[in-house]
Amino acid sequence: QPPRARAGVSLVVCERGVGWHGTMNLYPLEECTVAAGSVDVAIGGNSVRLRRGRYQLAGALKDGSVAFHATYTPKACPMRLDHIGGVVSSFLSPSFDVEGTLILDGREIPLRGATGYHDHNWGTWDWGRDIGWDWGYLIEPPGSGRTKTPHPPLSIVFGQVTDATRVAARSVPMDAPAEARS
Repeated sequence: QPPRARAGVSLVVCERGVGWHGTMNLYPLEECTVAAGSVDVAIGGNSVRLRRGRYQLAGALKDGSVAFHATYTPKACPMRLDHIGGVVSSFLSPSFDVEGTLILDGREIPLRGATGYHDHNWGTWDWGRDIGWDWGYLIEPPGSGRTKTPHPPLSIVFGQVTDATRVAARSVPMDAPAEARS
């Protein structure tokens, strides 16, 4: 019998001077709802909703060690990349203003003027096999003076799918013919 599909929620935080908190929790699909055509997802008691151009996030690990409620307001335009290296697609939004509350082991930490990042990857790959993933992003600093228009700051996202040793790139250039990217 094939394994049952599940949904995962990762809540992982690096606390400066302390280290990492969090893990991933898995939920059966019966505990998941998705509204087609919109950003409205619930997995267990966790949710992501888009309301008036802002993302409302609420989440908690099953053991209660990490929880948060926050509003993410985009500072840069999101983008979608399909079939990177022929195996993975990604939606990324590289910069948000974040307001809310983070709870780490029972301690409430207010999030005021915080910066957030989001990406969502999907595709067919098997971590632990012959695949690697290198990525990063750059955000134009506030007040850089590059432009005096009300447009979002410049953001650059880069990534590459590789073999497991990170020696051979599997990525296909973005200007490659469509058939090479699928």
